[in-house]
Amino acid sequence: KKIIFEDLNIVNADMNRILERASKLLAKISKQLGVVLIPHFYAGIFEKLELVPISGNRTLMVLKLSSGLVKTIMMTLDFQISREKLNTTARILNQRLSGLKLGEIKQTIDQRLRNISGGRGNMIQFFIKQADELFNFDAWENVYYGGAQNIVHQPEFTSRRSLESLMTLLDNRRNIAQSLTKLADERKIVVKIGDENKDLNIQQCSLVTSSYYVGNVRGILGIIGPTRMQYSKIIPVVDYISQVLSRVLTN
Repeated sequence: KKIIFEDLNIVNADMNRILERASKLLAKISKQLGVVLIPHFYAGIFEKLELVPISGNRTLMVLKLSSGLVKTIMMTLDFQISREKLNTTARILNQRLSGLKLGEIKQTIDQRLRNISGGRGNMIQFFIKQADELFNFDAWENVYYGGAQNIVHQPEFTSRRSLESLMTLLDNRRNIAQSLTKLADERKIVVKIGDENKDLNIQQCSLVTSSYYVGNVRGILGIIGPTRMQYSKIIPVVDYISQVLSRVLTN
C-alpha cells in the first residue's frame, strides 16, 4: 500500500499525469487491463471563469469548478472584442452561472442570460450558441488505460473473432468509457462477469470498477480481464487505488 501511495502522490504533477500513472499501476499489479476515466466534469459545479485575450480573434477560457479542477479551452471568435468587454462578459457569466452544475448550464443558459442590462452583445450570444461545446467535457475524451498487452495475450483471446472484439473495444475509448460509466456505483465496488456485461465486445471479460472523487466530481477506474481472473486479489487493488486517487487529487 505504501508503494501505491508513493507512486501516485507526485509532487507538482497535473491530474492527467496522475491518472495515466494510476491506469498503468492497475495493470501492473493485476496483470490485466487497467482503465481510468477522468472525473465527470458534466456533473461538476461551476465556480468561475476567466477570459484571456491571446492574439487576434483567439481567446482562452479558463473554467474553474468548485472542486478546484481547472479546464482551459481555446476559443476562436468571428468578431473583434476588447479586453474590457471580455472582463465584463466574464463578470456577467460568473454572476449568473456560479453554483450551477455544468449540465444545468448547458440546458438553461439562454434563460439565465436574458434581460442583461445593455443587451447581450456578441460575446454573450457566442456563449449561448456554443454552450453545448464549451461546457461539454465528455469522459471518453480522456480515458487512460495500461497493460493492453496483458489482456491480448490471454488464452481467451487466441481466436480471431474474440481478438477482433477485444481490439474493437480497445480502439474505441468511447465504448470503454460508456461501459465503465454504466456499471460504476457511486459508493461501492461493482463486479460484472461475462455476459452480465451488455456490450457484446466485452462479454468474454469481467469488469471490476470503483469510483474516485476530486472534491464533489466523480471519476471511474477499473480492471478488465478474463472471467477467470482472481477477484479476491483484484477487488482490494481497485478499492485501494480509488481511495488513494481521491485523497491525492482532492488534496
